Amino acid sequence: MRTVVLTLVVLLILGAATYFFIVYSGVISVAADPGGGGLLSWTMDHTMDHSVDRHSAGIKVPPLDDPVMIQAAAGEYDHTCAFCHGAPGRDSAGFVAGMDPSPPDYKDIGNEQSPQFIFWVAKNGVEMTGMPSFAKEGDQKLWAFVALIKTMPKMTPAQYQNLVSHAPVGKD
Repeated sequence: MRTVVLTLVVLLILGAATYFFIVYSGVISVAADPGGGGLLSWTMDHTMDHSVDRHSAGIKVPPLDDPVMIQAAAGEYDHTCAFCHGAPGRDSAGFVAGMDPSPPDYKDIGNEQSPQFIFWVAKNGVEMTGMPSFAKEGDQKLWAFVALIKTMPKMTPAQYQNLVSHAPVGKD
């Protein structure tokens, strides 16, 4: 029993020493210059995915097929989100190339993520990325964004522009 306790104490001390070495030595680059990849990027990506999956579980999804709801989000999405995530017929802004992690494209989000996942990220943001929290917008508005994002991968550029041009907000 004493050997087990001693082994655990030694492992705890080694773990703490490794942690403090990594934090205080600066050996891990925090540069936003893309291309770093490696274990840190893999760890952060998987941590984010699993965290959002866990925290978004149980969120009740309202009906997302209301055209008025989708239209309501189009103008603001175009002026707020499309710079980073793109839109049908609109590439993301040039500065996105310098972001690490890079923001996912709207097609990837709309096709691959659940409505709960999208809602949770939009509401809470993602620490240490460029994704801010939009919690102050209110759940109803965020669900409209989710409805739009889930629909956009199937839209043509003309359909998207029609939505934006008739949107109640976000017009110049």
